[in-house]
Order: sequence, then structure tokens, then C-alpha cells
Amino acid sequence: MTQRPFAGVMIMFWLCLCPVVVLAQNTAQEALDALDSALESPPADEAAKGGWLGLTIQGVDESTAGELGMSNNEGALVNSVLSENPADKAGVKVGDVILEINGEAVADASDMLRKIASRRPGDKIHLTLFRKGEKLKVSAVLGRRE
Repeated sequence: MTQRPFAGVMIMFWLCLCPVVVLAQNTAQEALDALDSALESPPADEAAKGGWLGLTIQGVDESTAGELGMSNNEGALVNSVLSENPADKAGVKVGDVILEINGEAVADASDMLRKIASRRPGDKIHLTLFRKGEKLKVSAVLGRRE
């Protein structure tokens, strides 16, 4: 029988590495769980700080921009509007594209979320919307997410 001098070392290395891999997997899972929890329910003091419109949005891809008659794919497309919330009271409709907030261009959905979250409940904002080929302006008073 031929001896392999490194076989024992490889087994020892593998046995030493296994706990590290398991630990890394557990740590990664814990990090993902913490992130999911933070996204689902922000801490009460943080939720109270940022403004809220009461709608869901998505980015505007080139195909959607073309279908809507837009010249570019900037802005945030409104997917849903919650009844009796700030966006609804302001007249925002499903299918609108939010192009500007207080005169500042909205690059995409993430940019819009940052702009709204950086304001406080009770702040009045002015939105420029793209609806059925036309731009229109509406005002909304930000609420608090409950």
C-alpha cells in the first residue's frame, strides 16, 4: 500500500475548516434574518421620523417608459395607492410616474424612497407626475406609517 503523506493533513484541514464554514453560514443567515426583520418592521423611533405617502412603487424600465410615452426611464411608477392616505388624498393614481419631488428629479424608485424618508410626517411636498402623456403637479402632506 502506498502512503500518502498529505492525506492526514488534508483530513485534519477539512475537519478544522468545517466549524468555520458552519459558523460562516450561521452568521450569514443571522445577518439575512436581521435584514429581513429590519425591512419588515423598522424600529418605532425610526418609523416615526420619516415621511410616508401610502403607495407602492417600482422603477421604470425602457419598455414601460416606451409604453407610457415617456422620453426616458427616470422616475418611480406607482403600483398601488392606499385609500385615505397622503398619496390618495393628493390624487396620485396607479400608473402615474412620479418625476419630481419639490422640483428635484426622481431618478428611480430607490431615489424616491430616500427623498420621502428624509422628510418628516406633516411636511407638505409637491410632486410632478406623468399621467397619460402629460405632466401634472399635486401636493401632499406626508403621513406617518402605522
